[in-house]
Amino acid sequence: MKRIQKVQAELINGKINCLILLNESLENAQFAYYIFRNNERIHTSRYSPSPSFNFDTKKITGNYQVAGFLKIAKEPVEFEKSNWIFVNSYKSHHNKLPQESPQDLTTKSNHSFSQTFTKIPQDFAPLTNQNFNENGFLRFPLAKYCEEIELGELTRIDWRRKFKSNNNSNVLWLLSLNFAGCLLSTFELNRKPIFLSIATQSIESFLQFVTTPENRLYVESIPSGDHSTATRVNVLIKYLQITHNSKTEHKDIRFRVYSELYRCLEWLSSDENFHESNHGLMCNIALATASHFFSSSSDLRKKYYSISTSRTLNLATKAFCKDGLCNENTIGYHNYNLELYQIFCNLLDTEELISPEFSNLRNIINRAEISLRHCIRQDGSIPPVGDSPVIFLNKTSINQSKIFPDSGFAVVKNDDFYLSLQCGSRAETHKQMDDSSITLRYKGVDILIDAGSYSYDREAGFGRYVDSATAHSGIYPVAFDHQRRIEIIKTFGRILGSIDYFCETDSGFEVKCHYTTQDGTVSATRTIIVCWPDEIWINDIIKIDKASSSWEFSEAKVQRFLFGPSIMINQSDPGVFTLHGGGISGSLFSLSSAGGRLVFGQTEPDIRGWHSIKFGKILENSCLEFISTDPVASFTVALKLSEGATMSQLSSHAFERLSPIACKVQCPS
Repeated sequence: MKRIQKVQAELINGKINCLILLNESLENAQFAYYIFRNNERIHTSRYSPSPSFNFDTKKITGNYQVAGFLKIAKEPVEFEKSNWIFVNSYKSHHNKLPQESPQDLTTKSNHSFSQTFTKIPQDFAPLTNQNFNENGFLRFPLAKYCEEIELGELTRIDWRRKFKSNNNSNVLWLLSLNFAGCLLSTFELNRKPIFLSIATQSIESFLQFVTTPENRLYVESIPSGDHSTATRVNVLIKYLQITHNSKTEHKDIRFRVYSELYRCLEWLSSDENFHESNHGLMCNIALATASHFFSSSSDLRKKYYSISTSRTLNLATKAFCKDGLCNENTIGYHNYNLELYQIFCNLLDTEELISPEFSNLRNIINRAEISLRHCIRQDGSIPPVGDSPVIFLNKTSINQSKIFPDSGFAVVKNDDFYLSLQCGSRAETHKQMDDSSITLRYKGVDILIDAGSYSYDREAGFGRYVDSATAHSGIYPVAFDHQRRIEIIKTFGRILGSIDYFCETDSGFEVKCHYTTQDGTVSATRTIIVCWPDEIWINDIIKIDKASSSWEFSEAKVQRFLFGPSIMINQSDPGVFTLHGGGISGSLFSLSSAGGRLVFGQTEPDIRGWHSIKFGKILENSCLEFISTDPVASFTVALKLSEGATMSQLSSHAFERLSPIACKVQCPS
């Protein structure tokens, strides 16, 4: 019989009061809790004798759920989940339209919407599959990487639908009406009325859904609601454009679309709904786009244009460091932000483009373009460093080394050699557990890799793995394995990292970095020496100060290397590993006493040795780990990328630089 009767959760003054109710009285029982927000675990309480627990939501909007755990000695742990609790910090505009009535809005916008069709930025792609099945339904994805939706005439849409995987992302795209935008683009292309009809029915269904305050609040409060709303603005504009020549037939819905468009624009205009990230920039683009569809004398045109431009100017100065790298911690998102800023500039009035303020924006964009060319690989591809897949660009690489000290990123680079180092950040946006992580590519072959970007669902499985230290070629406590960065920060405080030294030498490059947890529990340093043309040395030192931490965990430390998918690696002698693949051969030498553990595509007892260079697709690779339990663990490896490489061929310069660590082995001649 189950001992837990119920896990009770109540929201009182922004705090969730949790209580585990039992079916019987138990002695020596221990209780613990997980707190979930939007299906993502955000807090873990340790076991204690108390069956009650209070959690402060800080009034952060979201759907919360509590999992309660019961532990009794020598018996299996039992758990149950509570009811869902919705916490809202938004102020909905469901019962008012400030400043303008729908009638006034229609009058002021009608002239501009009657002009020759103007293409909205980032227009919606027509459907690739335009064939209906035998039941009269059309199946297509909500958006790229999303689940499919099945639509036909008179189909009822469940706007509160829950998805088995990537729920937050799929809900975002469902409520954005992106799929209706794709239907409209398809109608625009083939002029088949069925596509306009289904798009109209879908939009009508959504407009009916948000007539109730509860549903309006739900739409405004979902994670990434700003992104969803910005996309929805473009869908509504596109619908008004396409139906302009059939005003009589679509008179009623056009009036309601005007009203909903206005609500969305007012919501995006509110400072409390603006976030300083690429999402905020999407909102600014939506406002600037919409401003052009109001008559030139309209106050709304001036309002939305002014808000979008002032916000964007301020955002750009914060988003990019002085060397031009974006603060979203991946080269993929740097490129995406850069594309968004260029789209925004295309929406500006001519007089704005020549103003001093926008001249500064153009300078920021130009620096960002140069930075991107420094960071891409020699073939023009964006490396899967951090939360990004491989993306091929039509850009020419600048094959020179570059450091971005404020952003914690550096590349050591020439025509054949590409090494990246990530340590530190200016923000937590898209930041993985990757401080000290490196990637290495030589003559177009991936030698050492980052696991890339796999899924928006990062609570478990491969999504959690890719987000964690386990998926990065760095130096970490073993206790950090499979822990997400947000979980580590909750326990140890912020992770503070930086690249401290970046210098060209007569024979190559030397780079040093370090990171610590804010509470001082973990401190790690990494020294990298590159010896042209094909040699790299890595020395890592890591310490765990258990006296600084209230959390008991293993003292083991790991130096981890993920190898590229074409690289096969084998141990030939103690501390010596040979590797080959993709036309490259070489040897890796461990110059410390730590033994190596080699895995490939492991799923049990945990996930190791996988990567994702294309979003949503996971692939196997080799992973080599050196583990030490020394109080202050030191690891030194040398990697020589030439066939038949021996220790005697290693650089004496690098050996001498790392001699305090490497003196235990025979010096190379």
